[in-house]
Amino acid sequence: MKTKLILCLLGFLPTILVSGQELLSKTDAVALMMERNFAIRLTDLDVKIAKNNTNLLNSGYLPTLSANGNLNYNIDNSDLVFNNGADTTIRNAESDGRALNINANYILFDGFNRKYNVSRNRENLSISQLNSQATLENTLVTLYTNYYAVAQSQQSVYSLKQSLNISKDRLRRLEYGFEYGRNTKLDVSNAQVDVNTDSINYLNAQQLLKNQIRDLNLTLGIVSDEMYVVDTAVTFNATSSKETYMESLEIKNTQIQLAKSGVNVSMYDNQISKRNYFPTISLNGGYSNGVNNFAPGNFLTSRTNAGVTYGASFTWNLFDGGGSTVANQNARVNVNIQETSLEQTKQEVNASFANAWSNYKNQLFIIEALQKNVDANQQNFERTREKFQLGQVSSLDFRTSQLNLLQAKLNLIEARYNAKISEVTVYQLAGDIQEVSF
Repeated sequence: MKTKLILCLLGFLPTILVSGQELLSKTDAVALMMERNFAIRLTDLDVKIAKNNTNLLNSGYLPTLSANGNLNYNIDNSDLVFNNGADTTIRNAESDGRALNINANYILFDGFNRKYNVSRNRENLSISQLNSQATLENTLVTLYTNYYAVAQSQQSVYSLKQSLNISKDRLRRLEYGFEYGRNTKLDVSNAQVDVNTDSINYLNAQQLLKNQIRDLNLTLGIVSDEMYVVDTAVTFNATSSKETYMESLEIKNTQIQLAKSGVNVSMYDNQISKRNYFPTISLNGGYSNGVNNFAPGNFLTSRTNAGVTYGASFTWNLFDGGGSTVANQNARVNVNIQETSLEQTKQEVNASFANAWSNYKNQLFIIEALQKNVDANQQNFERTREKFQLGQVSSLDFRTSQLNLLQAKLNLIEARYNAKISEVTVYQLAGDIQEVSF
């Protein structure tokens, strides 16, 4: 069903972009991102390579089989002298030879090298999958950041448009008042300046909206400069306790899981570095078949041979000048490095989560305070507008009330989306960003 939705959305996307009226929901945006984002597509290919590396064909547990053959053809001129003193001359004597060899080899024991290589390849697959997951999570954060930036700009443009309309209405009233001698030319000029200022702010906000839509399109894998509408609704889902998210973080956080896998790989590398301390035992066998046709003058006219060979080999590098010892020492040090890196990652992730959680809670408090500011400024503006229409307050007081209301609205809009991005970060660090519907 989701695939059909994606295809349908892709099919109607030009209409959406041209009309500028259709809504690109968050669900549709995620579906588009999953289908078209280049970073996600590239990491999916990396996972495929890692899966191929875990195949039995790449394990070293299968025997090797090789074949080689040759065909020789000779034309010789020979002057022959025999023991009895006789001699003869042979011209254009033809001879040929054909041979085929098949060889098989199987390693019975190689110091556990194959065992730990297979384990390391599986762990590398896990790392590749975790990297893909990290890319997906980071891309989701980028998507939501860009999506909510567009939503914030849409609401800001709407608020600035409302303020511009208010300024235009104020200018018209002052012009009428000037015609009847109630207002001065200075009042009209000031109102005209305010209209110009609001128009510039409105145009700048529209340009910012266009730029942010381009950023969103880049995340979605869309090439277009056309405008469209996104969902401006904001709800907050992070209602669990901080401790609950901290427990999830320890288990699900991608960076911590990657650091743990790094420790596992270093341990396998440490075991692999010991391979030269053990012998290598192999079985080998072969089959050969050959035919030779000799030129005139030889004791034999032809020779045919066919046979089977088999055996075992044993090699043990008793001392290689100390290189294996140094490699093993470095491998053990690398284990300590990865373990230290894991502890560092845990501390960094916990600190990042504490900051994100604190920012989130702080933004929620700010939203409540700013909402009260908007309500108060809205009431103050309504009263001031009534008095301005009755000529009881000056044009400057009306403008001040108008700007206070506009700034309160813009502050509230910004705070709401800042809080939402903080919540997204909380879920990303807790490893739950893919499980939450925003």
